[in-house]
Amino acid sequence: MTLEKRINAFHQLGEQIKNLRQKKRKVVRTHRKRNPWFTDTNVDRALNGVSKFLDQKALETCLAIIPLKFFKEIGVAMAGIFVGWLS
Repeated sequence: MTLEKRINAFHQLGEQIKNLRQKKRKVVRTHRKRNPWFTDTNVDRALNGVSKFLDQKALETCLAIIPLKFFKEIGVAMAGIFVGWLS
């Protein structure tokens, strides 16, 4: 996979995360009972932060600063709560 395709894939993931408004509200209501951290405000902050990192310009800027030879493998770790939202 080319670097351009990788950047685009992560950017698309960021766009999907931005568009989770309706599903998010249902998940927040369900999980707030078990974990009070799951408020609309906190979840919005988390999703907004992740989507900013996955913005195409942000990714390109990062990769322009850090030489590509330092990136051998990149892992993506996501909390289980996001898996349901992205499916």
